[in-house]
Parts: sequence; structure tokens; C-alpha cells
Amino acid sequence: ALARAAQHVTGRRSAAWLAAGLFALGYGYCGGFFDLARVDALFMGLCAWGVERSCARRHAAGLWLFALACFAKQHALFFLLAASLGALLTSRRAAWPRVCGAWAALGCGVLGLCYATDGWFWTYCVTVPARHGLAPRLLFSFMLVDLGVYLPVLCALALYAIWRQWRGSSMLTGDRNRSLLLPLLAAAAVLASALGRAHPGGDDNVRLPAYALVCVLAACGFDALWQASRGRFWLGALLALQLAVLVQAPSLHWPSARSDAYFARLRRELARCEVGAPGTQAVAMDHALFTGRPFVHTLALSDLRMNHDALGEQATRAVLDALRGQGAPAAL
Repeated sequence: ALARAAQHVTGRRSAAWLAAGLFALGYGYCGGFFDLARVDALFMGLCAWGVERSCARRHAAGLWLFALACFAKQHALFFLLAASLGALLTSRRAAWPRVCGAWAALGCGVLGLCYATDGWFWTYCVTVPARHGLAPRLLFSFMLVDLGVYLPVLCALALYAIWRQWRGSSMLTGDRNRSLLLPLLAAAAVLASALGRAHPGGDDNVRLPAYALVCVLAACGFDALWQASRGRFWLGALLALQLAVLVQAPSLHWPSARSDAYFARLRRELARCEVGAPGTQAVAMDHALFTGRPFVHTLALSDLRMNHDALGEQATRAVLDALRGQGAPAAL
């Protein structure tokens, strides 16, 4: 999807391959989250294809993909806003029904989930995160370290591509409004990553949106400079240096024999929770899906305790009641 987005902008397959390759090399930079069975992959898949469809001027499909992505991660709202603005700048009147339809679908989905969960969806997806608070130091660290220190060459190439687009010198079109679409989406991606990084607990997976769009823009900027024959040797050397900073041995992320042994021990401990009569309730404080019984996740409970006094107290009491219940076999 990222490769196709770069090709839509430049019209060149070389830029497409570079965009995809740069993103693939960020496996370590993004914390090894590409292949984990977590919401990040779904979120990035929907956003990446939304970017591709938007760059192909298929605004309706792009808007719907971004609206769907909002149900994976709230940060997709930035993409939806940027895509809406880009569609309106590009197609003006023709885009209004598409933009309104995407936002209406998002609103209906949220209302439906709130109704189906007696308001819990809004509480946990909006109210609790809103109480996390932001740490300016972490936000400054994201801009200075995550982007400036780790990605200096890619960020410089991305800024060059934005400058070209701002001047209306896109290799695809001279329409200035259309040429601003990719920079708008890139700004949304950086905001999404910055917000994820700016609250305590933001892991390296929050780098994914910004890194993906930086890769697309950097590929466009590199291709433009390369075609202009401006210092190809130094340009190639700088890119090679940037890749050397990014690349990691995949073995760093492979499970070891020690982790396998720990996992086997964890399964044995969880299996103990199933001892007892049918219907016995077990409360496991982490990966309790092995037991097939009701559970409370550690992070979810601590999140409620820290950011929502009433719900945190209620959840803690529920856990304690379950532990004291008749025949509760174990707590991990």
C-alpha cells in the first residue's frame, strides 16, 4: 500500500520499492510490532490503504478506510481529518457527500457501540484516555530523538518532498491543492505518533504512523533528487548511513529457549486456575485466555485505577470479590 502511494505521487516504480523497503527496515525501530497479534497491525493496514486510495484520488474509499481505522485506534481521527480536508481541497463540492458520509458512518458506529455496551465503549475509549494527561518532556523527546536523532536523513528527504509539493512541482500534477494531500496525511501521522508518545506508557509501536508516512515522503524526495542528478554519490552514502542506523538483526526479536521455558511455566500456572467444579470463576491478572475463564488484564485494571476513581474502585472491588468467592482456585 505504501509503495503504491509513492508510485501514485511520483509515477516511478523505483520510488515505490524504496518506500516499501524503508518501512520494512523499521522493524526494530517500531519495536518489532509488525507481526504481533495486536491492534497496531490492523490500524496500520487500514491507514496505509487509506493513504494509497487517497493518493489515487479514490477519496470515498480512503475516507471509509480511515473511518474504520478509528475503531482500531483513536489516533486514526487525525488521518480522517486530513483526508477530509484533502478531499475538499481537491474535489470541492463533489467531495462533500463523501466526507459527510464517512463522518456519519463513524458517528453511527460509535453510537451503536455505546448502546450495545451500555456506554462502556465511550468510557474506556474516550473518557479514560482523556485523563491520561500529556508529558511535554515525552513530546519533546519524540520530535528531537525519535525523528531527529534516529531518522535525520529520512526526515530531511521528507521535508524536501513537502517543499516540492508546496511549490506545486509534483511530478504527477501541477494542481497545488492535490499536491498538498500527501503532506497533510504525513502531518496527521506525525500528530498521531506524537500523541501516543506524549503520555506515559507509549511504547515504540506508536512510532508506526509517523514512520510509515515519513518513508513514503522520503522515497519521493530521494527519487526526485536522484533524477535531478544532484550529488548522487553523497545522496546514496547518506541513505546507506541512515539504513545502517535502522537495520537490526531479526534474531533479536526471536523467542529464545529461555523464553520458551518461561512460557511453558506460565501455561502450567494458568492450567492450575482450571482446577475445580464446572463454572468455577478464576481471576488471572494477565494472559488468562488459556483458561477460557473471565479475567481482568493488569494494564486495564491499573488504567482504571489511575485515571477514573469511581470505576477504578469498582473494578478493584469486583476483582477482590471474585478472589474471595466460593471455590476461586488461584490468582496469577
